[in-house]
Order: sequence, then C-alpha cells, then structure tokens
Amino acid sequence: IPVEGLQSQTAPIIELPQFRVIANRETNAIKPIPVDLILDVGNSRTCGILIEDHGQSGSGMQHNYVLKLRDLSAPEHVYTEPFESRVEFSQAFFGKDHCSVRSGRHDAFQWPTIARIGGEAGRLAARRKGSEGSTGLSSPKRYLWDEKYYGQGWRFNGSYVQDSNPLATAAPFANLIDERGEALHTIEDEMDRIPVFTPRYSRSSLMTFMLAEVLTQAISQINSPEQRIRQGHAGIPRQLRHIILTVPPGMPMAERCVLDDRMRQAVGLVWKALRWHNGENDPYEDEQEDHSQTNIKIPLPKIRVEWDEAS
Repeated sequence: IPVEGLQSQTAPIIELPQFRVIANRETNAIKPIPVDLILDVGNSRTCGILIEDHGQSGSGMQHNYVLKLRDLSAPEHVYTEPFESRVEFSQAFFGKDHCSVRSGRHDAFQWPTIARIGGEAGRLAARRKGSEGSTGLSSPKRYLWDEKYYGQGWRFNGSYVQDSNPLATAAPFANLIDERGEALHTIEDEMDRIPVFTPRYSRSSLMTFMLAEVLTQAISQINSPEQRIRQGHAGIPRQLRHIILTVPPGMPMAERCVLDDRMRQAVGLVWKALRWHNGENDPYEDEQEDHSQTNIKIPLPKIRVEWDEAS
C-alpha cells in the first residue's frame, strides 16, 4: 500500500516497451538460421539436442544446446533434464480468450497440441481426479504396433478442473485428426476424412501426439529471445532444417517406418495447426509439387530415422 504522504494527484503511467516484429519468410534478404533437432525417444526417457548452423560466421558445432520443456500449466518451470516418455491429455490455457477475440484473432494465444509430456505429464497424472476413461499413457513407443481403437476412450486430465474430465478433443488439433488419432491429410479417401467426435485414439497414435508436443516446444525454444541472444545473431529468426530420430541397432526396419510415419504426421499436424500450411493435402506431398509449394509458408524439416543411438 503506498504511503499517504507520497501519493500525488498524477495518475500512474507505465511506459510501454518497444515491440519488434521479425519476418520469417524465404523471400527475406537475410535467410533464417537453420537448426537441426536430434531426438532420442526411449521407452522410459527422452532427450533432445538442438544444433544451429551459423555458416561462415559460426564456430562449428559450438552452437548447440539441450532441448528444454516449458511446463504450460506452471510456466515458471522449465525442464532441461531428459524427460519421462509419458503423454497426458491436457489443454493449455493462456488467460481469458475474450481479449484475443476482440483483436479479430480468436486463436491468437492457442497452443497447437492437446497433450503434455515429461515432468508436466507426470505431475498431472499424479493429481488426476475421476475414474472415467484414460487421460494418458506411459511409454507410447512400446505401442507403435497397436493401431486399434482404444475402447475406454480418452479424456482431458481434470486435475485443475472442478467439474469433470471432458473428452480429449480441442481445436485446432482435433479438427485435423480422426477418431483413431490419424492425421486427416494421410487418409486417401476424402469421404473418410471426418474429424474426431469421440476420442478413441489408438495407442500408436499417442506417439504422434508426443512428437507433436516435442516439435512445438522445440520451435518455441529456438525462436525465443533468450535463446537467440545466447547464440548470437538475435535479430535473425531460426527454422528447423532436419529432425533426426536416433534408434537402437536392433530396431526392425518396419518399426522404423512406423516411427518415421508418426514423425511426418506430427510435423504435418503442427504446420497445419499453426497455419503454416494451407489446404487439406499432405504438406510433404505439396512440397514436392511446384504448383502446391505456395501452400507452405514455412519450409518443412527433413526427417531422418537412421542414426544409431549407441554412437
């Protein structure tokens, strides 16, 4: 409470900070700095490394840093250690939506994914309320082959909701997947591209949700002001160039193909949710066609599932 003697008749004034908007397009004179994401997805733990390529002005492999995960339900917490390979359905809220609605963009502060991972997922699972349906899964990598409908259904974790656990469907992600959790743009028959109504996602599709959240966190980290100032060239935006998934030596080729497909779906879903790709086709297919490349606003990262995690 201000001291009465120090009060004045002048209304308090808060000086607004300077806002700086940095474009992130291929037509810019200064090209974005490419970043490679190396991800090791294990049954129990997952970790990642981000490597920036500064070209002639860089110092080789010195521009690298650990993938960080920000806790969206407690944003003051940031995790830098290898995180638990766990998925928990939970919506991310950033205050009251009516403020962004008045601006003309109702989804201005909308997180593109619906699943939390790592330490946040573990904390939400420990505080779960209710017993209807399932709210998450541990070690989704173990269930890459299980593409059947999940009979119990999926619900959002209600640890911060007083009423109940709502169904695990929320825009924009739910508008891009079907009832089994498959990306709509991967379904050949357009008549079967029906958005999810009852979430019975297969346990294999939860790997897509996990990778999509990792990808979103990585995009947020590489373009954060803090990270750009640390790495230099703070005024130049960053773009993901490669996503490299390490795999164990004994992993069958068929299982690698499934993991590669899950990563491709995750990239496509995040790009569509962020409106970086227009249309209903597969972004990677549009990238190969000259007349469809205009649908892609941000270049897609190349995916590689071939490195041996032991090396």
